[in-house]
Amino acid sequence: MGFVGAATAAQSDRAPESAKQERAQRLLQSEAVDTALETGPESATASHPDDQHGNAEGHLPPASKNVKLVSRLRLTDTPGGIADVHYYKGFAYLAAWSPECPNGGVHVVDVRDPQNPEKVGFIPAGPSDYVGEGVHAVHIDNKDFKGDVLLVNNEACDENGREGISLWDVTDPTKPWLLAEHAGDFDVFGEPFANSVHSVRGWTSENKRKAYAVYSDNYEAGSTDVDIMDISNPGRPELISETGFPDWEGELEVDANGDESFHHDVWFKRIDGEDVLGVSYWDAGWVFLNVNDPANPEFIYDTNYPEQDLLGFSPPEGNAHQGEWSNDGRYWLGTDEDFSPYRSKFEITTGDDAGEYGGAEFGWTVPIVENYPDDEKAEGTTVWGGSGCPEDTDDNGVSDRDEVPEADAYEAKYSEGEERILVLTRGTCFFSEKVESGEIHGWDVVIVGNHHAGSNDGAAPDSYLCGSKGHEYEPTVSGGCTGHRAMHILFNDEPEYGEEAYQGADMPPIGTVGEDLRVTSLFDGWGYLNQYNYKTGRYIDSFAPAQALNQKFASGSGALSVHEIATDLRASHKDMGYLAWYAAGLYVVSFDGDGIRRRGVYRHAAGNDFWGVSLQKRGDKRPLIHMSDRDSGLWTFKYTGPE
Repeated sequence: MGFVGAATAAQSDRAPESAKQERAQRLLQSEAVDTALETGPESATASHPDDQHGNAEGHLPPASKNVKLVSRLRLTDTPGGIADVHYYKGFAYLAAWSPECPNGGVHVVDVRDPQNPEKVGFIPAGPSDYVGEGVHAVHIDNKDFKGDVLLVNNEACDENGREGISLWDVTDPTKPWLLAEHAGDFDVFGEPFANSVHSVRGWTSENKRKAYAVYSDNYEAGSTDVDIMDISNPGRPELISETGFPDWEGELEVDANGDESFHHDVWFKRIDGEDVLGVSYWDAGWVFLNVNDPANPEFIYDTNYPEQDLLGFSPPEGNAHQGEWSNDGRYWLGTDEDFSPYRSKFEITTGDDAGEYGGAEFGWTVPIVENYPDDEKAEGTTVWGGSGCPEDTDDNGVSDRDEVPEADAYEAKYSEGEERILVLTRGTCFFSEKVESGEIHGWDVVIVGNHHAGSNDGAAPDSYLCGSKGHEYEPTVSGGCTGHRAMHILFNDEPEYGEEAYQGADMPPIGTVGEDLRVTSLFDGWGYLNQYNYKTGRYIDSFAPAQALNQKFASGSGALSVHEIATDLRASHKDMGYLAWYAAGLYVVSFDGDGIRRRGVYRHAAGNDFWGVSLQKRGDKRPLIHMSDRDSGLWTFKYTGPE
């Protein structure tokens, strides 16, 4: 063990230069920087630069009903610099996210006087890692350790990132001690580079002697991505099990729009003597695992989405992001994170395989309905452009971006009024870098087809993902995504699988002219809150603010998706939920067997962008609600309305 300064010293002991170079190359080849997660500072930002914390036109008007602001504390001046928040024993821990690189880590805030919060420390992640949704504390009491342990996820800022999870002794939060750093699964890159982790959660046995951590393995997303470590001796954490989609085949049903399934977040609860994990598994909904024996997790069941969503779309968008049980374990409340308020009717209109395929628009490009308001669709011939990344993925000495063909060279292929459509493959770089490459070369619309990893090597050939914006860039074009199979069909090509086929190597030559494509925009709203009866698995209800269901607010008001929920912890079993709804603010709801009801809302006049929510239990008094605002820091509230 070492005092906080020892962590910095340990983290500065980096791998030799040859290992760094290999790491950089393998990151590119494995698409490690291209995930479905909140991968960059712009992930919750819509297409207008002033969507949040700008002038009055850039966000929703202020709102305050049945919610009292207790205090707020600025922790950053970096836009998007704050991620999740966790309250534990008088202190709030807030993640310093990717825009803070190389200064990622955890802010430590004393909230014992909630009206006067005070920052008392900072736990560094190191110059090449940052912290996201993995901030959680547990108490351990055994022969190896007695005290409080903070679990922290690590994701890479650059090729030197060692990732995995780190464990800190926060028995005295003002003097954190490093117990273990960058622990985890090393089967992708090998030591000292653990697999990337986006979210981590801890739990203990009833007597506190055994302790465990469960986390999402980013590099094995859609495969064995639910990893469990024994942290009973927190100085020597041990990986004891891995499970995921392949272990549940035949039992897991993927029933949402997009068919993209992976572990994003997780919750633990002991229900009637059974230790249960609630795993958010994106388009498969929520998966429940029995972990009475954490070395051998057992599948219990997974939720099903309703036939239609609140706007009548079938199937619903999906994107199971996070969730919690009600205090008595009767209900499960789960959030769907959706940054794209449009889904697309994606039609290949020529060729032997003409027909409708799955697809959607990015939430950060200019909506098709705005660029093409006359018919609210984009239509034209497609051209293959490769990866479109700034990197040279095929090692031919030329940037992939520079290899993207010029749209003007294909002018003869287009009739008046048709859009020039470039198709690229997902992987290696940010989605936004690909779209920017298309825009640089004069294309009107950029479509990104899913890669082999995203299709689970052909097991889900029609799954697609319109990922987040990852770099500073204001697009003027429209963009979207489609599945791996449709990407090949556009160019009359059979998909191949295996390592040799990654990164579009099985596609025809760059510049190949494909079939015609029509993409029609359909507004389907932002993300929802869903309620289930946990005992029976029955879907009960969904909820979203009115603005999230109104096309008027599809752009220009920030991301109106839900992110996280915290359910009430009082022994009186108050069925209340407190929600971080990004730019829509804080929402308070009640729920019962008849569904969800809105009870309160708060949104500041200058706008908010709430990521995390964590409750401070105060006996049977109403809890304090600690929220993390991505652009400022800690906000604390109290609900004052009816229960």
